[in-house]
Amino acid sequence: MVDGPTDTVTPEPAPPVVASTRSTIKGGSILYVGRVAGMALSFPTAMMATAVLGPADYGRWGAALALATLIKSLVSFETSRPLSRYLLASRRQGDVTRSRALLSSALGCDLVTSAVALGLTAVVGLLTRHAGGSVQERLASILAALGLLLMFTDRTFLSVARDAHRYRLMAVYSALWPALQVVSIFILRQTGHLNLVTLAASYALTAGLTMLGQTQALRRLLPNYGLRLRQMSLRVAWRERHRLAEFWVFMGQMYVSAMLGALVAGGDMLIVRWLAGPEQTGYYKVAKQFSSALFGPTVAITTISYQHINEYLSAGQYGALRAWLKRLMKLWVPLYGGSVVAVIILLPWLVRTLFGPLYMPAALPSQVLAVGAGLGGVMLFAQPTVQLGGEYGRLVRFLALNVPVAILLMLGGARYAGAVGVAGALVLYNAANNLYGLRLAWRILQRRDTAPAPAPR
Repeated sequence: MVDGPTDTVTPEPAPPVVASTRSTIKGGSILYVGRVAGMALSFPTAMMATAVLGPADYGRWGAALALATLIKSLVSFETSRPLSRYLLASRRQGDVTRSRALLSSALGCDLVTSAVALGLTAVVGLLTRHAGGSVQERLASILAALGLLLMFTDRTFLSVARDAHRYRLMAVYSALWPALQVVSIFILRQTGHLNLVTLAASYALTAGLTMLGQTQALRRLLPNYGLRLRQMSLRVAWRERHRLAEFWVFMGQMYVSAMLGALVAGGDMLIVRWLAGPEQTGYYKVAKQFSSALFGPTVAITTISYQHINEYLSAGQYGALRAWLKRLMKLWVPLYGGSVVAVIILLPWLVRTLFGPLYMPAALPSQVLAVGAGLGGVMLFAQPTVQLGGEYGRLVRFLALNVPVAILLMLGGARYAGAVGVAGALVLYNAANNLYGLRLAWRILQRRDTAPAPAPR
């Protein structure tokens, strides 16, 4: 990345925000289609892998991936949402230099911290070679960390595409990586080379191919800010560091939150592996796969809502935000809640049909995690509102108190109930966080307008 001449952009006035529920549902539906396609494609991958590897080796892959993800979460910053928050203001002000510094900071931070995570994963593998686990499992962790490193463009791409409302493009890349993995695993299975290590290698290879596609997409999107990809430079980020102080403070809060959350959301798989064995880990990974699929609509709607909430709050239109959220939730809660209940009832049949009778012990933890996905879905607006409304420090402090309790509950759950116990502890942890976030969000939404609200749509 090198310095280059910077184009000028005419400042864009900040108009009154008018976000219709219809446009939110439409954008969320586009993203959801992409996520559904990605989730649907991930199931053939899991079915082929479980059929060849069995519960024990599939559990080892789950633990290897969880270790790599946990280490990356402990050393990397959550750049996507802080970048979305401040990039909007820079674009509206026509501040090309600040936009360049923000984007350079995000890309550089993700690249450096992902490389550190790869190194730490390798070191952990070497230090624990006598503490159980096979050489193949440690190698799988390193390959998984390499895959996460190669996806260092993902968060910046998400922020830039979201700011440009390019939801179709986001949907395409939601499905691209899983599609590449299906092709890769199918080839390995057909040639008889599918095992724990080659599964991890295909994860890294397909991550690299996805990163190349995202890089090309960024090349097309950056001219919206008067920038080109080759203009991204860490020297610019360093030179503008004083102007980015607020961005780094917010990103620091996000880092603490992500680190604390990773100890639970990433450590759960490792706790099951340690206390309940590889087979229970395999069942738990299947359960988390169903949970991720069920949580897909929430992620899609939250991604769209984050941008709208950001625009409303930056314009000081709290009354309009309250009205918009009321219309959105009136439509969303019955639709999503009914879907969750239906899936919970069907989960035993789905587990048996997709994975076979050998994986039926995964049905109960899948149902428990589905309950948690439903609770998170009906409170989806709380955390974005808190993050963007200046109250995120309070939520981080609550997380710091909640995480040790959750880890103790997971340790006890894994010891006495295996995958089901850990699933229950995870649901309680997320429910407590969401309820406290809902309380903080309610306080923010009671603020008075600092700008005239537009007519509702």
